[in-house]
Amino acid sequence: MTTAKKTPISKSMEYKFEAALRRSKLAAANTPLELEVRPTGGKIRVILSGKPISREKQESVFSSSAINIPEFRQTGTKLVK
Repeated sequence: MTTAKKTPISKSMEYKFEAALRRSKLAAANTPLELEVRPTGGKIRVILSGKPISREKQESVFSSSAINIPEFRQTGTKLVK
C-alpha cells in the first residue's frame, strides 16, 4: 500500500481557501463588514454631510470632465434665446 502524499497548494488556491474561510466565518457571526451599509426597516438611510467642492478644485482633482459636443452646445443656445 502506498501512503497518500500531501501535495503543495499553490498561492492562489491558498488565498481562495483563506478568503472562503473568512467569508464563512463572517456570515456565521453575522457581523457587518467595515463601511457596509445595512437596511433598517427595509430602507437604507444615508446621511450626506459633505460640502460641495468648487469648480476649480473639481477640475484639478478630476480633470476636465465636460463633454464638448458642438451640436448640443448649439441646441442649448437655441433653447435659451
